[in-house]
Amino acid sequence: MAARKVCWVGACATTLTLFAFPAASVHAEEAGRTVNIAEIGSSLLNSDLTMGASMGGTTVNDAGQVLFLSRVQGTDNSNDNAYFIGSSEGLNLVALRHQELPNGGTLASFRGAVLNNAGDVAFAAAINDSGSDYRGIFVGSGDGLTQYARVDQELAAGDGGGSLTGGAMGNLQFNDAGRAIFTAGISHDGDGRRGIFSTSGAGLTELVREYQDISGTDGRPFWQTVASRPGPDFSSNNIGQAVFNAEVDAPAGVLNYFATFISNNGNVSLLSSSNDPLHIGNGERLHTITDTSINDDGVITFRGTIRNQDGNAIDNSLGYFRYDQGQITELVRQGDTVPDGDGTFNNLTTGNTLKHNDVGQMAFRSTVTDGPDGIFRASSDGVVQIARIGDALTDDATLSSLLSSAMIDINDSGTVAYRAVVTVGSQNRNAIYLSDGIDTVQAVRRGVPAGDTSIFSLVTTQEAGLNKHGQVAYRANGTGSAANQIVNLFTPDLHYRVSDDGSFDDGMNWTLSLTPGNPHDVFLASDSNVTVTADAGERNVNSLEIGGGAGQAALHLVQNSTINVAEQVTVKAGGTLGGEGSITGDVVNLSGFVSPGSSPGILSVTGDYTQDEDGTLLIEIGGLNAGIDYDVLDIGGDAVLGGELVLRFIDGFAPTQDDEFDFMQVFGDTFENFELVTIENLEDDFEYDIVGVGTLVALNDGTFIPEPGTLALLSMGGLMLVRRRSRG
Repeated sequence: MAARKVCWVGACATTLTLFAFPAASVHAEEAGRTVNIAEIGSSLLNSDLTMGASMGGTTVNDAGQVLFLSRVQGTDNSNDNAYFIGSSEGLNLVALRHQELPNGGTLASFRGAVLNNAGDVAFAAAINDSGSDYRGIFVGSGDGLTQYARVDQELAAGDGGGSLTGGAMGNLQFNDAGRAIFTAGISHDGDGRRGIFSTSGAGLTELVREYQDISGTDGRPFWQTVASRPGPDFSSNNIGQAVFNAEVDAPAGVLNYFATFISNNGNVSLLSSSNDPLHIGNGERLHTITDTSINDDGVITFRGTIRNQDGNAIDNSLGYFRYDQGQITELVRQGDTVPDGDGTFNNLTTGNTLKHNDVGQMAFRSTVTDGPDGIFRASSDGVVQIARIGDALTDDATLSSLLSSAMIDINDSGTVAYRAVVTVGSQNRNAIYLSDGIDTVQAVRRGVPAGDTSIFSLVTTQEAGLNKHGQVAYRANGTGSAANQIVNLFTPDLHYRVSDDGSFDDGMNWTLSLTPGNPHDVFLASDSNVTVTADAGERNVNSLEIGGGAGQAALHLVQNSTINVAEQVTVKAGGTLGGEGSITGDVVNLSGFVSPGSSPGILSVTGDYTQDEDGTLLIEIGGLNAGIDYDVLDIGGDAVLGGELVLRFIDGFAPTQDDEFDFMQVFGDTFENFELVTIENLEDDFEYDIVGVGTLVALNDGTFIPEPGTLALLSMGGLMLVRRRSRG
């Protein structure tokens, strides 16, 4: 347990935050699916060119599209390179060196590409036209390029006027609405200013420029030139807000100082400065702020240095913080005890080994005093341990080092991807792992098969490329040769990991805290008896398997709930698919139960329905109205039948002669038939016929005989079935 300060500006309180301890759960390489996105010689969907060598870093969006840089084969210049977007659907060329551009010139080089979730790529480029400083910002998705900004573009007089220059053009950010935010130089009376700009391709919005007067400061901000970052340290969100750091050019006699500002669609205000700092309580204040991130709710997370109220240095002066509408929360600090109690945080990292997500969590690497280094996740809920050197992983692997140059990443589920070196026997192997502090999943490891290829070596200096589904894109060299370069995409399998009933849509119930989505193979099995409910609404998965564990597992679809499945739903022993919703796709009942309705109701399968010899279809009948008084299985495709049909009469209802019950509707063809029909809760003298595809016809009057107590019911929670059978 650790004290955490939560402060409103001017007032502070101390709260207690419990550290979360990770459970021991690790999954080997079979805990997911790997797809090869590209390799040398891969063909393209939109060009006659093919993939070349020297593939660059990868990133992946939430649609599973992978962006990467590579040389191409088939042009006049062997050094021509290009940006590509790849997925399981194939590869598209986005931008090619020497490609002709809108408004003249050709691409000379490019950098800093960003892929959004709409599948568009924004990048900064040097242009072969006039002068070495001629640059622009362009956007494309494989069907041509759109110019967003270009050197010499005029700026609005109301913002101070001038035109764009290219020396500082970069630091590109690109949101899902297609808006790019970037830095660029400004030509204005020869003073060489720089600014931050926003555009969606139709005119520029100036967010801030150097030496702009800003309310609340006694000077004007400017940015020191850094070779690797020609402009300010800033971040932006999808609604036009940006946070940036600057040095303030103070009046004569006053030392320059550092400050952090917020731009709200061009309206700039001071957040904190070393002259006018935010106070964090206990006689302490922030001195400098770096590594900022702002989400769409305006919540800012950052790394800060701390001083006392007199401005003097103190011990344990680094921390990570969250700022929300005037409230400051200290997330973690130097000197805090790590979650498992083995040491204290020492150097809280910056740059590539510190990442933010959009829900206020930060993933970071830290050295630890009196303990092994590790990777952790901090939020207002506390600190979670993701990985520590010495951890036991899969296949007798031990985490031996965390590469200082290797980036980490975090998604909005709190899943962290990280690169590490593991020791297997006497050999060291590079690897990528996923963890939420509860589960650890191996995405790839040198020497272990990944899809159809064994990994010869893994590129360790590139970003992990993590999306909201826990998919990881990476670059590697395939079996036997460093020249066999590949780009792969790993998707983790999702297993129901709790022993209680729960929601299908609650990510905390599944591997890595991930909510099942369209790329996932989902497995609902349990060692206990559980019911998982899919509430009204639509969701997508790649495949779904129910049952197969030591306990009973049921998936219950409420009315108006839909699961779209790309491959199929498989029901195995111990599994039940039931409810009143819809499966868009095929269902194969191998050895479990399919039980339409919620006593009763209609379960729809839009694809084919196959029931093997060990499968059971359970229909409950309590009256004459289809879908209201008795269950219906509605099949949009073909039906291949086998196994058992159980017709259970409920609520004291017994049929009379000539009553008909259309319990199964098949809109395609029907093959085979049920091997066994069981009638429950009627006297033995009841006679019936099954006609057509799935119609029960009463040949005489039946007499209802209830089972004693509640054991005759199929309990979706406990899944107990006690049968009293009479056969016609």
